[in-house]
Amino acid sequence: SQSDGVLLTGLKVLNPKYGQNTDGIDISASKNVLVYDCTIDVGDDGICMKSSSSKSDASPRLENIIIAKSTVYQAHGGFSIGSNTDVGMNNIFVTDCYFSGTDIGIRVKSNEGIGGPVSNIFIQNIRMDKIVDEAIYLTSYYENRQVGKTPVVYAAGEGKVPEYSHFYFKNITVDGAETAVKLVGVENAPVHHLYFDNVIITAKNGFIAENATDIIMTNTQFNVAGNKFNLKNTANILV
Repeated sequence: SQSDGVLLTGLKVLNPKYGQNTDGIDISASKNVLVYDCTIDVGDDGICMKSSSSKSDASPRLENIIIAKSTVYQAHGGFSIGSNTDVGMNNIFVTDCYFSGTDIGIRVKSNEGIGGPVSNIFIQNIRMDKIVDEAIYLTSYYENRQVGKTPVVYAAGEGKVPEYSHFYFKNITVDGAETAVKLVGVENAPVHHLYFDNVIITAKNGFIAENATDIIMTNTQFNVAGNKFNLKNTANILV
């Protein structure tokens, strides 16, 4: 947390599946961090990015992060962002990773009050299998429930709003998931400018999006039994 210039390599983090808040590696409000050749098997998020600080600091508090050649087994998310993103994230690069048996493969979550700009996220050369829910999931309506605490509920327009933009997904294969991709933005802050290149996902459900714009797919396949696309309040989706 709040660090600059950190190398994490060869770590093995094991926590029981039933454990609450047992993240593997959390990187919070830090810059210039490399995570390399790590193995995670935990009860909460595997490798997770967070960003929160005083409201007076306008610059991104988390940026220039590299996650490479790492493996995540059971976890809520293989690679996760959030839920705190309120002071921004920029330039995160995830490459050559393997997620097997995680609840969600790539998980981005926040909500009004603790949200902020998350952009320039590069995720490539990822292999996944046996994903329980979504292979790729971005949501601006995450409800953070912690044991013994009442969930915080923010009124519309209160606090900071999540904004996800300029995500680049390239060379990703998924063998088994409930849903290939699910995007849920806020009506006045849609998920926007996402790029999928050579993404091949085998799942029960295809691409689901609500409040999303400007999405481009190249050489991308959703191998599903039913409808490949379920869209609501979306625009400029190029397949």
